[in-house]
Amino acid sequence: YCSDAADTVDHVLPLSRGGLHEWANVVASCKRDNLTKADLLLSELGWALSFQPRAPEGHLWRLRYLADVDPLWEPYLAAAS
Repeated sequence: YCSDAADTVDHVLPLSRGGLHEWANVVASCKRDNLTKADLLLSELGWALSFQPRAPEGHLWRLRYLADVDPLWEPYLAAAS
């Protein structure tokens, strides 16, 4: 929302208000803005997005947390890649 470094992912239309957990409804957000937004609509805060949420392009975004993979998930992740 503010273009600072993102720590969290937030649902633009909150799940509690019928939003879906899909790429078109999630944005990367700093913790401060995520806590401020809570389950409010952007219009209720007077906020607006400067972009349309969409799925990331390419494959490199998946590598960011690869080192943090729980070993129990490794067999499943290898099959999905």
